[in-house]
Amino acid sequence: MATQALRYISPEEYLTLDRAAEQRSEYVNGQLYSMAGGTRRHSRICVNTITELSAATRDRFAVYSNDLRLFVEKTGAYFYPDVLVTCGPERAGNDLQDTITNPQVLIEVTSKSSETYDRGTKFHHYRTIPSLCDYLIIDQFRVLVEHYSRQPDGAWLFREYASPDFVIALPSIGAELNVSSIYRDIEFSST
Repeated sequence: MATQALRYISPEEYLTLDRAAEQRSEYVNGQLYSMAGGTRRHSRICVNTITELSAATRDRFAVYSNDLRLFVEKTGAYFYPDVLVTCGPERAGNDLQDTITNPQVLIEVTSKSSETYDRGTKFHHYRTIPSLCDYLIIDQFRVLVEHYSRQPDGAWLFREYASPDFVIALPSIGAELNVSSIYRDIEFSST
């Protein structure tokens, strides 16, 4: 059985399609990837995280939700991180101000379908962003936050937080994030 090749979509065509679409898509290597709808738990974790980061960085950094597109200049990919933090002058990826190119912190909240993608493909692209210092992957099905922080030599240090008692230090933005705050009002089944 022969497989049909997917049609290559140019970055310009992607941006035109994405801006007109009701549902957002990410763009990697000439292909569109529709974003799955979120759950209440996913949304609550995003809101909790944005609220805590906004309070911790007030007047020093800008914290954005997944409505702002990220352009990875080195790889040509476009993503919609769940949470994005910038510092200093923001560099827009276009003249419409709907795309950022220089995040300091990126955060993804996993779903069953995105878990491998967030740790693999996305992080591969994210690591090429010179301004990126911290990448957090938050599990929505159990208390677990994976934190990757860029070291002065360019290596990435991995830390895992699997208890609500932990505090995640984000020295790149001079902030701390309580794991208990991320999971505030989230209930996990005991089965």
